[in-house]
Amino acid sequence: MKNILFIMLFLAGTSVFATNETENNNDQNYPQVGDVLIIGESNTYKYGHIDFPRLNMIVKRGGIASYKTVYGNEVVVKAVEEKPDGTTEVTLERRNGKKFFRNLKSVKADFNKAIESGELVFKND
Repeated sequence: MKNILFIMLFLAGTSVFATNETENNNDQNYPQVGDVLIIGESNTYKYGHIDFPRLNMIVKRGGIASYKTVYGNEVVVKAVEEKPDGTTEVTLERRNGKKFFRNLKSVKADFNKAIESGELVFKND
């Protein structure tokens, strides 16, 4: 009788654990390394939550000074960092391996605010 009770408790515990694990992995509000996102259009003339440099700095480095060149680009999350204030900062690189504005390999972004404002959008596969 004890063996049957032990087996039933074991099976119930493992099924609850497996359910919680799959729910955490499918959370769309938390980025993971390797996620593919698309850079959306900014509501203003510049991006507020993706840390692109100012246009005059891009020109000084010999790049193309237009935010239109990044709109619609597919980017890959290369690193995820939780800040002490509760924000999530991600490091983004272009999926095709090219550089942003011909001189930036990666940029950082405040993930939650960028998703809310539409500057970053999840790619639908």
